[in-house]
Amino acid sequence: MLRPLTPRRTPFLRRSAALAAAFPLAAMWAVSAPAAAQNGEGIVLDRMAARVAGQVITVREVEAEARVLIAWEKPAKALAEPKPKILDKTLRWLTDQHLIYDQATRLKISPGSSDAVDERMKQFQGLFGGAVEYRNFLARSGLSRAELRNIISRDLTVENYSIHYLRSRLRVTREDIDEYLRRNPEAFRGNTNTQFIQKVVANRIVMERKSRAREEILSRLREKNPPEYFVDFLQRGLVRDQKETPH
Repeated sequence: MLRPLTPRRTPFLRRSAALAAAFPLAAMWAVSAPAAAQNGEGIVLDRMAARVAGQVITVREVEAEARVLIAWEKPAKALAEPKPKILDKTLRWLTDQHLIYDQATRLKISPGSSDAVDERMKQFQGLFGGAVEYRNFLARSGLSRAELRNIISRDLTVENYSIHYLRSRLRVTREDIDEYLRRNPEAFRGNTNTQFIQKVVANRIVMERKSRAREEILSRLREKNPPEYFVDFLQRGLVRDQKETPH
């Protein structure tokens, strides 16, 4: 079964990290031990997609994370096979998440309370039409509920690190709003609801600052610990022709 990278490093991930460090070429295939192997049917090899912050990211993990990202926007499309362009973007996004998460854990930043994680889990499950659709998504993605919870916990930790990094820059003043409106005179032409305009502009300013902060963080972290990529999803057949190989 797929074992996505999680906030708590598993023994499998420790072995993969050690393998990647000792044998860079051999480590392009990450080994997992699904139930089939335990039944004597063999071991499944999963192609290594990237290595970052001492951890290995596999192709299966990228596919699962892509489905999660798609589900947040368009749940009905999350069951379809992710397109190469989506997988490529997901791989870059995932290495960035791990870079920030690694830094966050060093600073002892957490995802918040267990209730915060529970609430985000409920939000995600609520995207689907019902329990059956939700279970179908998990099965199609190769994720257990615990693994999905780990993904959500990681992402909440990354969000909290961004807030920690921004600190006072999250506060939007009236001067900030006025400056935004001067730079974007056409944004609310014809709208006379001042309270609505101020609220929308304040939200936009915060989102812009968060985006800039993320790039500031990643620029520094990538320079210190540049990710290594081993697959190119945009090159047709490069990954798909190298399928799982049971032994």
